[in-house]
Amino acid sequence: MPSNLTDFRKGCAAIVRVLGWNAGLLILVLLVVELIFGNWLSEQHLGLLMVPRNVEIEHVLDHVPGKPTVRYTRDEYGLRGKYEKPSDIEVLVVGGSTTNELYVGDSNTFVDIMRQRLDEMGLPMVIVNAGVDGHSTIGHTRAFDVWFSRIPGLAPRWVVFYIGINDVYVANQARYDNTIAESGDTIQKLIRRFKNDSVLYQVFRIVRGALRARDVRVIYGTDASARYFPVSITPTERAAATATSKKPQGLPQFRNRLHALVDKVEDWGAKAIFVTQRRGDVRYDGNVLRGASDAAIRAQIVLDRINAVTLSVCAKTDALCVDLASEIRFQNGDFSDHVHTTRQGSERVGTFLAKKLAPIFRGH
Repeated sequence: MPSNLTDFRKGCAAIVRVLGWNAGLLILVLLVVELIFGNWLSEQHLGLLMVPRNVEIEHVLDHVPGKPTVRYTRDEYGLRGKYEKPSDIEVLVVGGSTTNELYVGDSNTFVDIMRQRLDEMGLPMVIVNAGVDGHSTIGHTRAFDVWFSRIPGLAPRWVVFYIGINDVYVANQARYDNTIAESGDTIQKLIRRFKNDSVLYQVFRIVRGALRARDVRVIYGTDASARYFPVSITPTERAAATATSKKPQGLPQFRNRLHALVDKVEDWGAKAIFVTQRRGDVRYDGNVLRGASDAAIRAQIVLDRINAVTLSVCAKTDALCVDLASEIRFQNGDFSDHVHTTRQGSERVGTFLAKKLAPIFRGH
């Protein structure tokens, strides 16, 4: 028995040593990966706004016929698009997840479709995508100080803001807009710094988002908008509902942030262009607004107020507005959920914007 016990202890010790060496090797490999691919040593520290960088990933859209694979990339500056150097960028498109388009391939986002259509019109331009999931105008305002200002040579002629939807929920979006320089104890700042600069966390974040999207069937590419819209509201009823509904909180602050964005763009010597947004779970049938539910109708009414503020700011400043919310006509298959467009919807948005912006770009 003593001999057997001794052998058992030696065996356990050997296993512990092997596990220890393997764990140590794994940690060493992870550290090397972080140092090479992470942003710990970056001079720009562009991760201050949770902006993914140096990302190249392929998504399989399981719920789309044929299960197509889309390629999503972001470069070292966190931008999505083709350009030789940042100083070549002429148009910077800013927005949240509806601009980022995580599950739409690089060449099929509305930003790239707009670029392609302008090129076909004889207006070749360098246009890049600076959309970040979750960002509202809070994050867009901060981006000028802690992101765009740290991209060497970046000086676009136009900055297009595709905004509105996230600002409806701005109270719940703040955590996506925070920077590491904001208030919080040391532990919170360290955690935020890790989330900002860790390549492993960025991979985890993308995979987690993909799994969550799959679980709730919110994959950009499904035909979620082809459902029936049973709830309807006439223009008169809509006006009455708007007049009697509670005014959304934060509209004055939203207005102030738009003015701040105009000022920051003008400091670049550029022109700000605001594009209003529409939800995918509502649809116009003539003058009648139809929705998937009462909640969808109410949410669109709130978004209408947001859009009205945007248009009023354009009227009082040198900024330009494209009222996509009122002018575009979406079709079945354009949305994968209540706000995100499919490849088909992105093509519609990009084509629409190219037609609207071409005269502006030609005139300058």
